[in-house]
Amino acid sequence: MKRPTGIMLTTLVLLLGMFMGLSAAVEVTVFGPMSYARTAGQPKVFSGSFSAIEGEGTLIVKNGRENGEDRISSAKVLVNGK
Repeated sequence: MKRPTGIMLTTLVLLLGMFMGLSAAVEVTVFGPMSYARTAGQPKVFSGSFSAIEGEGTLIVKNGRENGEDRISSAKVLVNGK
């Protein structure tokens, strides 16, 4: 009995394409983790820099401890001066 090789080949190519797309979606940390402590008095300015490839990314900022302590009421985060 002959097998439809065209259908099998197409299915294989589609599956490989899906796995290649998944492998490109890898999470990479390019900066941090860093801790910045707010002390009494005038507001503090912290800065940092990092190198990364151009494209979309995700910035994760955690405010205080996981139990809710040591949180600040407001902050300003700028990326590339914006």
